[in-house]
Amino acid sequence: FWFGISLASASSQYITISDTAPLSPTSQVTIAAWINPTTNVTSRSILVKDTAYRMTTNASSQLVCEIYSGGAWQTAATGATTLV
Repeated sequence: FWFGISLASASSQYITISDTAPLSPTSQVTIAAWINPTTNVTSRSILVKDTAYRMTTNASSQLVCEIYSGGAWQTAATGATTLV
């Protein structure tokens, strides 16, 4: 949910949301996404906020949450299981 609104893409492509202050937290953020992988999900972007934070999958099809700090992406958490 984004401000209480559910977003969906029937075309399985991208949804673009304008940049607003609530999308640029200064301390804590909760990122959630519902995905339904039916094909290979290695090294895919799920949610990206410029050079601030992102949720992706790695080469092992595990979810990875990262923040951009010090000029590079830093891993905050990696899922324990694969998506497919």
